[in-house]
Amino acid sequence: MHDIPDMITIPSGIMPTVPNVGFREDFSGLWVGSFEIGKFAVTLSAWEELMDYTPPEASNLSLGKPVISVNWFEVHRYIDALNIVTGNRYRLPTELEWEYAARAGTSGSYHYPRKIALKGDVINYDKKNNGVLTTGSFPPNEWGCHEMLGNVWEWVSDGGRTVPGFNGLHDEYELKVLKGGCWASGEFDIQLSSRVEHRKNVNGWGTFGFRLAKEISPENL
Repeated sequence: MHDIPDMITIPSGIMPTVPNVGFREDFSGLWVGSFEIGKFAVTLSAWEELMDYTPPEASNLSLGKPVISVNWFEVHRYIDALNIVTGNRYRLPTELEWEYAARAGTSGSYHYPRKIALKGDVINYDKKNNGVLTTGSFPPNEWGCHEMLGNVWEWVSDGGRTVPGFNGLHDEYELKVLKGGCWASGEFDIQLSSRVEHRKNVNGWGTFGFRLAKEISPENL
């Protein structure tokens, strides 16, 4: 039996009013129903146990670090396999859910005061640690989620767009969204409202990972 992921129950509520949302839809004031989200990003240990292979750029990682270099399709193969062995219905969080959980009720650019966030003691960014850190290395936010900013970019389930072909030379392709920044990101990309878009088959140069979500269990209602 595969280990059950460590999930956090996120309370329902209204998304805080957020300034400087950048290139995404303004989520301010939207209602978010209660759901579950991973306490940590999915680790290399959990990935290898289920998938029986190591993504190329993850071969030198310790097992407690987030799995990296996984694209959209690989993530969904993992989720499908996990749902089969556990009988649950895990999925990726939506962009709204991801940011709502990461904010934990805050409305600033980070879930810590800016001076604290940018020191590098609570967010792994700007190459301060020369790579990804073991999950749980930094303190959680107010709702118990670890490393939602920095460490690895995390795929979300929605928010992408289709890019048309160019002069008949390229077929159209679909972009999907990642949130949170990574260990090499600058200050802008680790802001809570920041996002990037990439093709679904891009593995992320050692920086793309993911975190699970799930509808709330009946016993937790």
